[in-house]
Amino acid sequence: MKSFLIRCAELGKTDLIMNAIHMSVEHPKYTEMLFSVAEELYLNGLVEESLLFYEEVIEEEKHNDSDRLAISHYRIFRATIGANAEENYKAVIRFEDFRKNFLRLFNWMPYCS
Repeated sequence: MKSFLIRCAELGKTDLIMNAIHMSVEHPKYTEMLFSVAEELYLNGLVEESLLFYEEVIEEEKHNDSDRLAISHYRIFRATIGANAEENYKAVIRFEDFRKNFLRLFNWMPYCS
């Protein structure tokens, strides 16, 4: 499933991704798989393609203090910062609640950029 989702993201097949995601919701490792796909895409330079997966992780993650949730918010924050001050402000506000959890992780995460 992971390989399929990554290939769909590379090809821009958002409709197939969403169908696969919604069919997988009941799987116990669902959020973990989405996060793994998001990280692989992000770390391979497919930042824009990874955002859909991070958004799904945020939506589905049950534990507010989870590492995946903090990292997902951080990745989206980094990807959305740009020249538009108003959009940057919105990104900061959205990330603020998860900043402390992320800073705790920062010490052991070698790939935070």
